[in-house]
Amino acid sequence: MCSEDGEKVHHPKVVSLRNSLNQFMTICLNTIHQPDIKKKWMKAEAFYTMLYDIARGGVYQSEYFCKQYDIIVQLCDLMLQNASPKCKDESEKRYNMGGSNQANAKFAPLVSLVSHIV
Repeated sequence: MCSEDGEKVHHPKVVSLRNSLNQFMTICLNTIHQPDIKKKWMKAEAFYTMLYDIARGGVYQSEYFCKQYDIIVQLCDLMLQNASPKCKDESEKRYNMGGSNQANAKFAPLVSLVSHIV
């Protein structure tokens, strides 16, 4: 692994790849709290599964989630929705992921992700 080999860590191709992966993960992780994904919550299960699969890739991926993006707090906040303690500090009302048809949001991949990281 390049992170263990000091000589290769600073190779331009490795740096470029690392930067591209960081940009991709930043976009993915910031998407969790976007209003559009919350409105289309029934279709988000594949996205949540993708995040879980990335974290299962290894120790480095799980550490990345924790260090770069306080993922445990963010996912618990997302799953708790309006019951989240973070909701009290927000002026904007949150979208209820469950809709009027009383369908349950599919948070199983997120629960698995939190369990894996913890």
